Amino acid sequence: MQALKQKAHNALRRSEGFFKTDMVYLAKGGFWLTLTQFVGTLSALILSIAFAHLFSKDAYGTYKYILALSGIIGTFTLTGLGSAVTQSVARGFDSSLKKAFKTMLKWSTLITVAALSGSIYYYFNDNLLLSASLIIIGIASPIIDATSLFVSYLSGKKEFKTLSVLNMIGILFPNICLVISLFFTKNVLMIVLVYFASYVLVLSLSYLYTITRFRPQSQDDPEIVSYAKHLTLLGILNAVADQIDKVLVFHYVGAVELAVYSFAVALPLQIKGTLKGIAVLAFPKFAERPIEGIMKDIKQKMLRLLFITVCIVTVYILVSPYLYKLLFPQYLESVIYSQVFSLSLLGFISSFPSTVLQAKKYIKGLYWANMLVAITKIVLLFVFVYMWGVWGVVIARITYEYIATAIVWIILSAVTKNEKMSPVV
Repeated sequence: MQALKQKAHNALRRSEGFFKTDMVYLAKGGFWLTLTQFVGTLSALILSIAFAHLFSKDAYGTYKYILALSGIIGTFTLTGLGSAVTQSVARGFDSSLKKAFKTMLKWSTLITVAALSGSIYYYFNDNLLLSASLIIIGIASPIIDATSLFVSYLSGKKEFKTLSVLNMIGILFPNICLVISLFFTKNVLMIVLVYFASYVLVLSLSYLYTITRFRPQSQDDPEIVSYAKHLTLLGILNAVADQIDKVLVFHYVGAVELAVYSFAVALPLQIKGTLKGIAVLAFPKFAERPIEGIMKDIKQKMLRLLFITVCIVTVYILVSPYLYKLLFPQYLESVIYSQVFSLSLLGFISSFPSTVLQAKKYIKGLYWANMLVAITKIVLLFVFVYMWGVWGVVIARITYEYIATAIVWIILSAVTKNEKMSPVV
C-alpha cells in the first residue's frame, strides 16, 4: 500500500510540468472537495426531483423568489468577511474566526431591519406569505451568516477533510428535511421555515465543533474588519446581480416561468459549483505565492481549465435532453434553455484572475472588477428580460460571463503592472 502511494505521489509530481501547479496539494484537497461536490450535486438533484414531482410550478416559482429576496437582503451585512477570514487565517491569524463571528452578528442586525421593513411592506399590500417569509429571513439570516464563517476558517487552514465532512453534513441535513417536508405539506411558508430552521441548526453545530476542536488562540489580525468592509462594498452589486435575474423573471414574466428558468439553470449551476472547488484550493496557494510566480503560469492554467470546460459543456448539451426526460419530465420546456445556458460555463476561467485579486488583496483592482462586472450583469438582465423574457435572462447571463472574463483579466494585468494599485499592507 505504501509503495502504491509513493508511485501515485511520484506520478503527480511528474505531471506538474504539464499542469503548472502543485498536483499533490490539488489531489489531497481536491479529493475532499470533489467528494463534497458529488454529495452536494446528488443531494441537490434528489431535492430538485422532489420539488418537480411534489410541488406545483407556481409554488416552486414563489419559493425561489423568496430565496432570491433572502439573497438580496443578505447584502445588508459584511458579506466580505468570509474571504477576509480565509485570507487572514492563511497568514496565521487563527483567532480571526471569533472576532469575525462577533462582528458578523453585529452587522447582521441590518439584515433584520431590512427584512422586517420588507415584511411590513408586503403585509400592507395584502401578501401575507411574503410578509411572514421575510420575518423568518430576518431572524435566521444573521445566525446563518455568522456561523457559516467556520467554512472560511477551515479553508484558510487548509483543513479540507474536516471542511468537506462538515459541508456534506450541512448539505445533506437541510435537503433531507426539505424532501421529507414535501411529502407532508405543499405550503410554501412551511417549506421556507424548514429551509431556514435546518440551516440554522446544522451551521450552528458545525461552528461550535470547529471552535471546540481547533480552539483558535493566536494573535488577532488588525486588518480583518477593514479588509472585510472593502470586500463588502465591492461585493454588494455582485450579490444583487446574482439574485436579480429571479426577481425580474418573477415580476415581468411570472412564478411559473421562474420555475421553468430555475430548472433550466439547475444542472449547469451544479457543474459550475463543482468547478468552484478549483478556486477554493487555489486561494490559499495564491495568498502564499509571490505575484510574479502566479502571473508567470496563470495563462496556461486558464487555457487548460477552458479546455476541460469545453469538454464538459459539449457532453452536457448532448445528454441534457435525456436527463430532463428521465429526472424532470414536468419541465421538458427547460431543456433548450439549459443547453444554451450551459455555454456560460466557458466564462468560469475568470475564477483564476478573480481569486488572485482577492488572495493578494488588490483592493482597487477588486473594486473596479466587481463594480464593472456587476453593473454589466444588472444592465444586461434588465434590458434583455424586458425584451425577451426567459430567453433574455439566458442570453444576458452568457454575455455577462464572457464580458466578465475579459474585464477581470484586463484589470489583473493592469494591477500587477501599476504600482499605484498595489496590495494593502
